[in-house]
Amino acid sequence: MTGATIVDARFDGARLFIALFDGAVLQRVSFAGANLRGASFAGARLTDVSFKDADLSGAVFDSAILESTDLSDARLCNTQLPNDTMANDDCAAR
Repeated sequence: MTGATIVDARFDGARLFIALFDGAVLQRVSFAGANLRGASFAGARLTDVSFKDADLSGAVFDSAILESTDLSDARLCNTQLPNDTMANDDCAAR
């Protein structure tokens, strides 16, 4: 889905590990409870996107723009955030 524009979509509970959303534009998209291990959102623009309870272990958000994006309760382990920091808050087993 590299470079895609995705609007008003639900990927709740989907298994999208190692998915590529590089350069994509996502608006009003839900990934609640999705498995996004190793997914890449490099250079993507995310507006009103929910990752509530999603597994973002190893995901990459390099140079991504996140506006009104919900990462609450998402699993962040070796997750590269847009500000070039690594989130390792959830590396211990849940």
